Amino acid sequence: SYFLLDRQGQVLLSGEGPVAVDASGLRCLLFVQGRLVLYNLNPLHVLRRWSKVVERPLSVRFSGNGRLAVSLGARGDYQVWEVDEEHRVYER
Repeated sequence: SYFLLDRQGQVLLSGEGPVAVDASGLRCLLFVQGRLVLYNLNPLHVLRRWSKVVERPLSVRFSGNGRLAVSLGARGDYQVWEVDEEHRVYER
């Protein structure tokens, strides 16, 4: 389970599944209702919601430079996700 809280400890978002926070601490990647969703953390808002429905991953991680993320599926399969919204030109 995950919970995103504001500075006063109020729950802004909660759910089940893996969570990753990028190295800058400014963005997080969550599994929400069958999809991966990229959030800006301050202020909290959706940066991107992928249209592809995926099985709940076991884990998600950002790359060191924060431009990609990888998810590990229950069958051992990996998927790579482009999360660099600032430099994204097109949807794959």
